[in-house]
Amino acid sequence: MDIEAVLIYKNQVADSCGFDTEEEQRYEIFANMKSVKRIEFYSAMQAGLKPSISIITRIEDYEQTKHIVNKKPIYAQVVEIDGAEYKIIRTYYKDTGTIELTLGSD
Repeated sequence: MDIEAVLIYKNQVADSCGFDTEEEQRYEIFANMKSVKRIEFYSAMQAGLKPSISIITRIEDYEQTKHIVNKKPIYAQVVEIDGAEYKIIRTYYKDTGTIELTLGSD
């Protein structure tokens, strides 16, 4: 794995005064970086998304971000690489025990 990244799970919680605040949990991982495939890039652009890069990491690393909200599993929504945050646009489970995350912005 050639880069360090941080998977970030963000959650809305009420503070002591009842106001909604954002809480985040951070999970450090190692990953391999690769470019976004051309067909994925154009499909995402048509949907209004701007894919930048893809990373591949172990499924276990991604699964550690799992939270159950309203009886449904919710995972990290953001990845931080070198101080920049990217939204997770798409996940693709591979049969090699890894998961590919396509990252970008809205």
